[in-house]
Amino acid sequence: MSILEYLDYRKYINFLNRKNKENRERINMKRYNSWIKTNEPDDNELEMQSKKKFNYSPKISILVPMYNTPEKFLKELLDSVISQTYSNFELCLLDTSPNKNDNIVELVKIDKRIKYKYTGKNEGISNNTNLASKMADGEYIALLDHDDILAPFALYEVVKAINENKDVEFIYSDEDKFTTLDEPRFDPYFKPNFSLHLLRCNNYICHFTVLKKTLFNKIGGFRKEFDGAQDYDLIFRATEIAKNIIHIPKILYHWRFHSGSTASDGNNKLYAYEAGKRAIEEHLQRQNINGKITMNTNFLGLYSVEYDVDEESLVSIVIVLDRKKELKNLKSCIDSISKSTYKKYEIIIISKFLLKDNILNLNNRIKFFSYSDKYNYSNMINFGVNKSSGDYIVLLDVNTEIFMHNWLEKMLGVSKLNDVSIVGPKCITPNNNIFNTSLIIGREYCKNDLNSNLNKDEYGYFSYTLCNRNLSAINDICMMISKKDFINVGELSNKYSGSLAFEDLCIKINKQLSKQIVYNSTVEVCYKGRCQRNNIFDTLRFNKEWRDVIINGDPYFNKNLTVNKSLIMIKNKKVD
Repeated sequence: MSILEYLDYRKYINFLNRKNKENRERINMKRYNSWIKTNEPDDNELEMQSKKKFNYSPKISILVPMYNTPEKFLKELLDSVISQTYSNFELCLLDTSPNKNDNIVELVKIDKRIKYKYTGKNEGISNNTNLASKMADGEYIALLDHDDILAPFALYEVVKAINENKDVEFIYSDEDKFTTLDEPRFDPYFKPNFSLHLLRCNNYICHFTVLKKTLFNKIGGFRKEFDGAQDYDLIFRATEIAKNIIHIPKILYHWRFHSGSTASDGNNKLYAYEAGKRAIEEHLQRQNINGKITMNTNFLGLYSVEYDVDEESLVSIVIVLDRKKELKNLKSCIDSISKSTYKKYEIIIISKFLLKDNILNLNNRIKFFSYSDKYNYSNMINFGVNKSSGDYIVLLDVNTEIFMHNWLEKMLGVSKLNDVSIVGPKCITPNNNIFNTSLIIGREYCKNDLNSNLNKDEYGYFSYTLCNRNLSAINDICMMISKKDFINVGELSNKYSGSLAFEDLCIKINKQLSKQIVYNSTVEVCYKGRCQRNNIFDTLRFNKEWRDVIINGDPYFNKNLTVNKSLIMIKNKKVD
């Protein structure tokens, strides 16, 4: 492909992304307006909140560094804070504007819980916020930008979460955007529970952030050298040591969209994205992890992490062949594997029928084993794993073809992280559509393929297709797993047919070993098969065995979202 053809292709993809995003946003806007009316507290509920007596009522210190803050913006901010249904708070305003504004001085006198200090010296956002923290007497610190506002129930929900999780040190919520108070709110971000691997690709936490003051002091507050991405750096350092991290799946923060804001145009603060890259790099250094960070220049604020493979390990690629008509796909699958730049691998082929030499001689790393027992897909895979010699296993569908030569390095880099057990790639179709990026396990789904109606270059919901992230389960097309972990949880269960056995494996890895399942967005594999539907009796058995997991819902899929034709959409009904 020539550079001109590539640029035309990128132009087409950007157009496609823009049009599809506009269509989804139009649908989601209608759904969001319905969601607000159905789910946010009305006046009666707000009145009840204001009368609530918590067992523990900590003071929340809200830090707001100010610099040339428009009076209108400040008044709206003050109104949003003073109208909070939880009353034990203080608002710490540190004004570093070059000229003192007497109108602002009068504005801040409306409530005794407002602390205002004028310095006239702008020391940068980090130092200014640290100075504001010196004014704080509360047990918890909340961060609020001078041009944004809080939902009236924001602090109530925070204190409710603190009472339900006594050791919590770090809290964040969902957020949306607004232009003026007279116009509808838009672009809600319903976030997952804490996802370290998503955080390493994007500061998805952002607003509304609340930290225990002792934690804030312990990490030394903000660091000036990360101005522009100071929140990102702080979030990394705080979550690395926080005892308990809680996500509140409610819209508590409204981010103002106006000329000059990052919400409006990321190009206004390009330096911030360079600082964000450095925040990730230093985070990895503190975790003794080696990796290369790449900034996505097409989508500012997104990064990709390619972890170094410091020591080569043998990888066993296990392929089960159960139908003769798949022989053609087996050949193309092996041919694609043979082009891998990582050479320390073996291919384990398990089949109920003998293979000809022209297949077995395609790659000198092939080991063939005949399977003579009664057919069971899970047992055939377990048989293959037991015949393997590798420390890491790739369970690969025979109908898969791999076009990336460095796919094993990329998968292995994530798999070797101490907290990770299973890694899955982006699965695409021969016509360059996404086949699958992840699965959801929860009350409404049991299983749902995400993003399968998108072009492979489309961003998806908040760019999820472009970001590594934590998952509850991945599909059975391509999965890398530590052999030790695979055996420790009892291998694949033969109680389930199809992909449910793999979802069962993912749940056991998470529950028994407390290890993570990660989607690696930087690896693409092409799947030429068809979507396999699970047996209804297996599904019922799965639902019964993992009833607690399904009822609790998928922690990495916000309960305010649903799936419509494999696309993530906002629910337009009451959420529990």
